[in-house]
Amino acid sequence: MDTRVTTEYLKGLAIAVVLVSHYASFYAPGFYERWLFEYASEAVSVFFVLSGFGLYHSLRRQLEGVPPGATSRGRSLLVFYLKRALRIYPLYWLSLATIPLALPDYGYDSLHQLSLHTLGVYLAFPLVVAPGVFWFLPALMQCYLAAPFCYRLLTRLGLWRYLLLLAIATAAGFEGTKHVSGLAGRIGFDSLAILYRNFLLANILLLALGMAMPVMLERYRKELSSRACVVASLVLFFVSAYITRFPDLLFAASGLVFTPLMLWSAALFCLFSIAAGPPPFARAAALAGRHSYPLYLFHRSAYSLLALAGVITVNSRLSALATVSLMLLVLVVCWYLERASSSFTGRLEQLLGVQRTEPAGGVGMGRLQAQPQAGSVD
Repeated sequence: MDTRVTTEYLKGLAIAVVLVSHYASFYAPGFYERWLFEYASEAVSVFFVLSGFGLYHSLRRQLEGVPPGATSRGRSLLVFYLKRALRIYPLYWLSLATIPLALPDYGYDSLHQLSLHTLGVYLAFPLVVAPGVFWFLPALMQCYLAAPFCYRLLTRLGLWRYLLLLAIATAAGFEGTKHVSGLAGRIGFDSLAILYRNFLLANILLLALGMAMPVMLERYRKELSSRACVVASLVLFFVSAYITRFPDLLFAASGLVFTPLMLWSAALFCLFSIAAGPPPFARAAALAGRHSYPLYLFHRSAYSLLALAGVITVNSRLSALATVSLMLLVLVVCWYLERASSSFTGRLEQLLGVQRTEPAGGVGMGRLQAQPQAGSVD
């Protein structure tokens, strides 16, 4: 079964939540505070999981057949990281360079002046907190650095021992989260750089869970393909995500207690959805998912330009409808930007002698890697 449509459809659903939530937070604040408070950050869980799913295939292609020895493996990993950099940086740098034109006061002041912090932001340095929507890129870089290690653990330990190790890591992360902010403050470190949804390195846990999915699908696809499981895991994700928004909703620290459930249920939802295959309406959502990386990077600038043009006004339903209709134009612009970036990175890969083993596309939220064909996890 070709999983491309399903993974792109899941990314399309997630990016739609992000677009709606970010629009409401600026132009419909009452609706946002009542119904969508921080909802976009939970949707990003899907991108981390699917990143792990895609990176498993990429690493398997990159490392299979590599002669034994540290030098050969090191070269293969260097190629892996080079490809990731060539996919992520061009559009990221373009968005950082152009957003001051639409939003002069966006993010930290240091984004617009040279400093070590600015350099860290432009490099998506894993221990820097980038402003606004750009926080995702340093978190994604953490995942890229961890991906070969997770792949190595999975292939060495086998599926079930690997999942047991992730369960232990979840418990350790739960305990570590209680102390990380205080410790980071004492050493002058920003704890937000290693927290996702207020849980220690949750983005890497989601990636690690996603990397186990191809093996599970290879062995148990038929048993996992129930639509009822898709719905049940989605409900579990919604309920646990809602509870995590409020620190003491059910009992003291209930928000933190339910965060691991939210993380694992996000992975289960992606797993069951891929096993069950795409629903009938999936191809429409997949169009947005195919270009979700540039949509994520540039949607905030697009909203601002529409507001400057008078299309968007605060708390206007007509403005919301107009914005939805114009998002097709934004999608077309993103397609052209992604195509130009792909052409540019393709030439760089040829210049650097890096063989392309996957189709061009966005990274992290776009077309991460070529997805497997029927009956294969390769």
